[in-house]
Amino acid sequence: MTDNHHGDLCFRDGKLYVAVNLGKFNDPDGNADSWVYVYDAESLKELARHETQEVLYGAGGIGYRDGHFFVVGGFLLSQRWQAVWAEELPVDRRQHSRC
Repeated sequence: MTDNHHGDLCFRDGKLYVAVNLGKFNDPDGNADSWVYVYDAESLKELARHETQEVLYGAGGIGYRDGHFFVVGGFLLSQRWQAVWAEELPVDRRQHSRC
């Protein structure tokens, strides 16, 4: 069973990396609880969870480029998207050195 919200994901080296927010999205006070969950792409078995609290307004997407993961989120202001934040994070440097 997965947590309530799984955002965008990316595939890398047989694993799915999924942006997850367990808190409030787009809260100006930064009450998100941002994570990246890692799953085996074939079995969908959960392999790891990595805190990404640097994404203050809620992790909503993830991408990979040139050896780095980028986790994105944003915040809502005046009922329109005013800013989108991207944090470059070493999501799983400890467990999966190929990434």
